This record gives sequence, structure tokens and C-alpha cells, in this order.
Amino acid sequence: MAKHLLAADHTVYIFSPDSPPALTVEPGDQVVFELLDVGRGQFRTDNDLYDPATYDHEHDHPMTGPVAVASAEPGDALLVHIDDIQLWDWGFILQAPEVGVLRNRMRRRSTRVVPIRNGYCEFNAHIRFPIRPMVGTIGVAPPTGSIRGVLPGPHGGNLDNIHITTGSTVYLPVNAPGALLAMGDLHAAMGDGEICISGVETGGSVLATIHLCKGRKLSRPVVETDTLWMTMGDGRDLQDATRVACDEMLNLLMQEWGLSPEDAFMLMSVEADLGICQCADPDTIPCVARMAMPKLPGLPGPFRTLASPWSAAGSRS
Repeated sequence: MAKHLLAADHTVYIFSPDSPPALTVEPGDQVVFELLDVGRGQFRTDNDLYDPATYDHEHDHPMTGPVAVASAEPGDALLVHIDDIQLWDWGFILQAPEVGVLRNRMRRRSTRVVPIRNGYCEFNAHIRFPIRPMVGTIGVAPPTGSIRGVLPGPHGGNLDNIHITTGSTVYLPVNAPGALLAMGDLHAAMGDGEICISGVETGGSVLATIHLCKGRKLSRPVVETDTLWMTMGDGRDLQDATRVACDEMLNLLMQEWGLSPEDAFMLMSVEADLGICQCADPDTIPCVARMAMPKLPGLPGPFRTLASPWSAAGSRS
């Protein structure tokens, strides 16, 4: 197993099968991805305000990559294990009256630079909260064309799933030779929904181990933690996004546990948790929802063909 460093100056803004790889690795290799903040250094003080009308959206959500994985071909699955996340010592939060769930309540633009010290984000002189590092954007090239990094989809992209953090594994469908993995949009903390369009945006580095599962076709990303399997869906509103996330989990339960559609549907209704990843600005960015199924005892598995080198037979007590 080799270890590689991919500096933040290898920046891309789209996922595309035509993007030349910044690095080629073998399955089992580790990569340190150095990541810029989502604003590319534009929001360093409380006076640096976000104006959607003048902001350069074509260069929003910078990602580091892409990384080509040797022997990865369409129809395979890429396994990306998040070994470690290191953050800068500051981040920022921003909002504007034109965007976010409560845009009608906002009267002015505001930005807050947040120091990150001793495992806490210091919101102001009186409020601080623990860091919860997570990777907002992770994905691979689509089969054709290009997709902006700010958008989610079957290729991955801007999933904003708070469970994509240290110790979790992200399974991605390989759609193009080499897969062409890229990631970005690091958060020191983010609430489900990211309702003002911003978490505590920051930069840093992500150490990831990359494996390949040959011949294991996926339709959309799957996330594994010690105790959960998660499917995700995106759509123009949360109803569409939740339907896709549920449909993906139904398919996974049928394929991996051999359940009938009816049994899978009932099991999901009583044991799985439906959650919101992102509904920040449905007018411009599709909503993302997740369906989380615990690794239950008494069933074959966890999952037979998806099981990664880090799979744990954890269960909910």
C-alpha cells in the first residue's frame, strides 16, 4: 500500500470523464487530499459578504482531484474509507436574504468568521460547540458530460451527509475508466439541512484509503458506518429526494439481504430512519435525503457483496 499527497492546487470544479487525472493510484493506496474552503479564501472577515448576484458560481465548491484508480472500470464500485480529517483553525458561516430556507425572514447579509480551537467552534463570546468534521462533496465522473461540484447526483457530488466523516466508508459507482474521484466542501460542523446554505465552512485535509470492488455495480452512492448503512437520493424537493433514498434502500435490502419488496418496505418503516442531508436552496441546488438502516442481528450479513474491509457487524441494541 502506497501513500500519496494531492495538494490543494489540483483544483477542479466539475466531475467529468474528460478531466485529466491529477494522480493515479492502485487499489488499497492511501491519499491525503488537501482541500480549500468552499469560498476559495473569499470569506476571511465578517465584512466579506455573500452576494448571489455577483458571486462566481462557476468556480464555487472547489474540489481536489481527480484521482484515477488503476483497473477501475464502469460497472465496478469504488470504496473510499475516511481515515482522518484535519481542519484549519478557522472557518466561516454566511447567509443572505436571497437564499436559504428562511430567506423571507432575513433583512441583511452576514458572515461570521469562526475560530476553531481545542475541538470547538467558537460561534461568539458566549457560544461554542464541538467540531463535527465532515466531507460535503465527494464523487466520481459521470458516464458522459460534466456536472458541477455543487450538485448532487448518482455520481455522488454535493451530498452534504454529516455521516461522511472519520471512520465511514463511501461506496461510489464507477462510471468511467479510472473512476476519477474528487472531493471538497469540508465542514467543521453542519446541521442536517444546512438551512442557511452554509455549515462552518473550512479547509484542511482528508486521509482516505481507496479500494475497488470489481463487478459490483451500484446505481447511487452508499455510506457505511460502524452501525449503519445509508442510501441517498436527490430531487427538486424533499419529497422527491426522500422517495429516491427510500427506493435505493429497498433495492439494497432486496439484493443484499434477499428480502421481498414487501418485507423490505415494512422493515424500513419500523427500523430505518429517514433524514435530511441538505435542503439549503432548492431553487438552485437539489435537496438530498438519506435512509439509514441499522446493521441488525439475526439477518445474513451485514451485507454480503458490499462488505468492505472495514465492515463491522454492529447492531442497534
